[in-house]
Amino acid sequence: MKTNPNKHIALATLVLLPLLSLLVSLPCKAQANNNLVIAGVQTSEKSTYAFSMAIVPFGDARLGQGWYQKAGVSWLTYRYDGTLNSNTREVSAKAPGIEAGIGHMWNNEGSRLDLSATLGYRHIDITPFVPAGDRAGNVITLNPQIQASRQLSSSIDADLLANYAIGLGSSYTRARLGWKPVAGWRTGLEGIWQEGKNYRITQQGLFLSRTLASGMTLEINAGQAKAQNYSASAYIGLTFASTY
Repeated sequence: MKTNPNKHIALATLVLLPLLSLLVSLPCKAQANNNLVIAGVQTSEKSTYAFSMAIVPFGDARLGQGWYQKAGVSWLTYRYDGTLNSNTREVSAKAPGIEAGIGHMWNNEGSRLDLSATLGYRHIDITPFVPAGDRAGNVITLNPQIQASRQLSSSIDADLLANYAIGLGSSYTRARLGWKPVAGWRTGLEGIWQEGKNYRITQQGLFLSRTLASGMTLEINAGQAKAQNYSASAYIGLTFASTY
């Protein structure tokens, strides 16, 4: 049965528009440099992911401590081997999305915990055909996420980021071990695991970040990505974060 895409678009708009409007209206009421914007892109032979996210604390909460709201947009393209009627060939997909939600951060000496959830809308377009078991079209998702970090010594730390997209059945996990050789610089090792109904990608690499006195952080990461049923290839990413 063919669904009406306009119905799904209208539903997504009704759900997300109030959250996005609230997020846009509050920065002018918040304290200076108490909000955060993050944007980045990562690309490899089989996929590219780009995103932009804004985080705004509620009321008198401070960035990094207490309740906050967030909203963002993303763009994902990827290629993989799909099967339909016993025929297997490479298919290409693109999936722009939008999401908004709330979260809470806890900051104690040497450790940080961040729990959040967003409601999202994503449109998935797969060509030249939609493989059996895959999902295309308009999808509403619920996206719980956890971020945690721990200072292991004066210069060594570890952090974890994990999220799951209910509605797509996909997950993303990233673990890092970092070293701060001098103030403002951080480098280290990273491992990334991505999994969905018909794909699995593992990545191992290095990252390097530089935090400036203005509150801006620039980061680059690169390494090897291995997609299921494909040979390993290189990946590289660039991320920008700034308070405002």
